Amino acid sequence: NLKINFPQKPNSSSAIMQKASGNQYYFLGNIFINEPLKNKVLPTKIGIIWDVSLSGGKRNHQKEMELLKSYFNKNQNVTVKLALLSNIFEEDKNFEIKNGNWDALKTYLSNLNYDGGTDFGTLKDFGNVQEYFLFSDGLSSFGDLKLSLSKPVFGIISSSSANFGQMKFISLKTGGEVLN
Repeated sequence: NLKINFPQKPNSSSAIMQKASGNQYYFLGNIFINEPLKNKVLPTKIGIIWDVSLSGGKRNHQKEMELLKSYFNKNQNVTVKLALLSNIFEEDKNFEIKNGNWDALKTYLSNLNYDGGTDFGTLKDFGNVQEYFLFSDGLSSFGDLKLSLSKPVFGIISSSSANFGQMKFISLKTGGEVLN
């Protein structure tokens, strides 16, 4: 075997071609695109889906509250449509976040009762929102997942025992992301 190293500049494009057999060639190309980053336009309406199943009570709610605090410091004026998820899906309350003040939402979320199972098959669009935050451990104990959410879902996992695959599937299928 003969190995040849060609010096390269960092972040430079390169291509390697190799004739395999007959008239077939294989190549590898590394191309770096310097695309300028664009800031995301913050939504004016979001949906929060809060898993209130029994296993949802074991999530790290303090970290979830810290995440929401940070989010509302950035997106200070937003309408929040809240839905609760357990063995049923229940559209619950609306909250207006003004100048980053989300005290009413925080108090409400802090006083929820956690009981029952989780049925991701009941998830559905609600409230004409631009994106969803799904606070869950991804553990579904009832039904089949019939994903009918048409807006991006950002799955938020704060539990060490979670179905990461399920949460990732929901988020990627809708154009969202998973935050662990």
